[in-house]
Amino acid sequence: MKRIVLGYDDTESAKRALQRTCELAKALEGYVVVVSVAPALVPAGRGIGPIDPTDPPELHREELLHAKAVLDEAYIAADYVVGLGDPADLIVDTA
Repeated sequence: MKRIVLGYDDTESAKRALQRTCELAKALEGYVVVVSVAPALVPAGRGIGPIDPTDPPELHREELLHAKAVLDEAYIAADYVVGLGDPADLIVDTA
């Protein structure tokens, strides 16, 4: 079984990548891991924490629900990961 890792953020290009991932997973009998990462901010003074209020992890959990609906409809097994930090690093670490 092949594992396919997909970085997903619910944009149009991510939706196209999700469709292609479905095709690959079916062809390769693959297992999919969908990763959505909220970028972390450098903490500043006066109570501003590392989470961007305009792009919180909760938003990424909601985005993954779309990916889950598509993969469930295609009967493709998958895991879903929400991260906080540098998106590229976390996607590579997941892979």
